[in-house]
Amino acid sequence: MLGGPISARREDAPEVPESASILVVDDRPGNLMSLVEILHEDGRTIATASSGNEALRILMQRDFSVVLLDVNMPGMDGFEVAKMIRERPRSAHTPIIFVTAISMEDQAVHRGYSFGAVDYIFTPIVPEILRAKVSVLADLHAKTKRLEASLRERQASEARYRALFDDSPVPLWEIDLSTVKANIDRLTRAGVDLREHFASSGAQDLLMVTHQAKLVQVNRATLEMCEADDEEQVRNHVANIFGTDPIEVLREPILALAYGHTTTEGEAVLHTIRGSTKHVNLRFSVLPGHERDWTKVVVSSTDIAELHKQRAELARSNKELQQFAYVASHDLRAPLRAIDSLSEWLEKDLEAVLGPDQREQMSLMRGRVRRMDRLLGDLLEYARAGGEEAAEESVDVGKLLAEVIELANVPQGFTIEVVPPTPVFETAKVPLTRVLMNLLGNAIKHHDSQEGRVSIAVENTGDFFRFSVTDDGPGIPPRFHEKIFQMFQTLRPRDAVEGSGMGLALVRKIVESAGGSIWLTSEGRGTTFTFTWPRRWGEHGTARRRRFVVEATRSKGDRATPDTAR
Repeated sequence: MLGGPISARREDAPEVPESASILVVDDRPGNLMSLVEILHEDGRTIATASSGNEALRILMQRDFSVVLLDVNMPGMDGFEVAKMIRERPRSAHTPIIFVTAISMEDQAVHRGYSFGAVDYIFTPIVPEILRAKVSVLADLHAKTKRLEASLRERQASEARYRALFDDSPVPLWEIDLSTVKANIDRLTRAGVDLREHFASSGAQDLLMVTHQAKLVQVNRATLEMCEADDEEQVRNHVANIFGTDPIEVLREPILALAYGHTTTEGEAVLHTIRGSTKHVNLRFSVLPGHERDWTKVVVSSTDIAELHKQRAELARSNKELQQFAYVASHDLRAPLRAIDSLSEWLEKDLEAVLGPDQREQMSLMRGRVRRMDRLLGDLLEYARAGGEEAAEESVDVGKLLAEVIELANVPQGFTIEVVPPTPVFETAKVPLTRVLMNLLGNAIKHHDSQEGRVSIAVENTGDFFRFSVTDDGPGIPPRFHEKIFQMFQTLRPRDAVEGSGMGLALVRKIVESAGGSIWLTSEGRGTTFTFTWPRRWGEHGTARRRRFVVEATRSKGDRATPDTAR
C-alpha cells in the first residue's frame, strides 16, 4: 500500500535503530517497489509516497534518515519538494538523494544541489551504489542525531549544574586552571620536582602559576560570605580575598591536583570586601569529566569561625595542662630526689650497723624512687608531645640515624644496620629523633640475648616516608600488638626490665600528632615496628598550620608524579 511504511527487515537481519528509516518518493508504483526491493537488504524501515504533497505530509509526522526523491514528478516536481523540505525546521537537515535520468552535464543537477540535494542517483540504478550511498547518509544522519541529543543533554546538564551551583547554600567558586596546568606540565616535562622547586628557588614560578588561575563564576552564597554586591566586585577583589599573596592558599591544592588527587582541602583566612576577616575551610574538587586534566575545579568554602574559636580554647586549655604537668612533675620530683639523696646519706652514716638485708632494702627503695622519677619525667614528656612548635629544618636521615645509634649506647654483640638509601628532607628533627631513639632502645632493651641484630630502613611512598625498625628478638604475641601502645604497659615485670611503660605510648602520640601512623608485625621471633612520617612537615595531623591536606581519592591511574600526557 502506497504511503504507508513497508517493513523491509528480515527476521534474521540485525536490529536497526528506529531513526535509520528511508522515505522513497516517486509517482510510479513500479519504481517505488523496485527501490524498496533494492534497499530492503539494508534492513531499514522504508516508507513510500507517490507525490510531493504526500511526502510532505509524512515528513510532518516523523523523521527520516534519508529521502530518495524523484525529480520528474507531475504537479510538484522533486526540486519544489526539496525546497519545501528544507524550509521546514524539522526536516531542514534530512539528507536528500535525487533519483533522475538527467545526465551529469545537465544544469538541472546544479539546480538540485541549490535546493538542498546532497547526492544524485542516475538511472538505470546500480543497486550496489544506491545501497552504499544510502548506508553512508543514514549512518551520518544517525550520528548527527546522537550528537544533537548528546549536545541537548549536555546543555540541560549544564543548566541543572548552573541552577544547583547558584542556589547552593554553600559558598562556591568555579575556577579555570587551564593555563596553570599548561605551565605545570612545562615544568614537569623539564624534569622539575614540583614540591622541591616551589619550596625553594621556584617561588617566583609558583607566584606566576597561581596568578594564572581564572575565576569563572561564584554563587550568591559566596557574594554574601565576601560581603559583595555582585560578582564583579569579587572579581576585582579576588587578588586580596585570601591575602595579597595567593601562594599560601593555592600552592598545596595545585600540587595535589598535579600529582593526581581529585580532592584537597585546608584552611585559610578570607578578607571580605568590607574589610572583615573570616576563618574558612576551602575544599577543592575537580569537576566530573575533568579528572585527568584537572582544568575545571569547584571550591566550596565553609565558615569555621566557631571551630576556630574552639581550637583556640583547646590550645589555651592544652597550654594550661602542659604548664600544670610541668609544675606537678617538678613539685613531685623534688622530694623524690631528696629521698634518694637522704637514703644514700643514711646508708653511708649507718654503714657500720647496717646488715646485708637492710642494705638491700635501702637499695630497693632507691630503685623505686628512681623509677617513680623516670615515670614522672615520661609523663611530662607525654603531656608535651605533639603540642610544641617544632622547628623545621633539613634532615639527612642517614646522619640522624648515626647520631641515634651513637646515643643509644649499643651493647657489644649487637649489630645495627641502616639500609640504604636514606632520604634528606625538610621536617622537625626533634620529634623524629625521639621516635627513632625509643624504637631502637626498645629493640635492644627487650631482646632476650646478649647478641642481636636491628635493621632500620626508610621507604619513600609519595606523601610519606615509611620507617621500619626490625629486630631478631623474642617477638610479640598478636594479643599484645595494641596493648603495648597504651600508657604504663610492659610485657615483662619492671624488676626484670626497667621502664615506665610510657615509651611506645609516647611514640604513637608523636607520630600521630605529625599526621602519621604506627603499627607492628611479629610472627614468632622478631618484631618490626613501622611508622609513617609526612614528607612535608606541617601538611598533616595537629602540626598543620593553615596548610592543605590531600583527602579522598586520586583519579583513575594513581600516580606519584605529575602526568603530562593526558
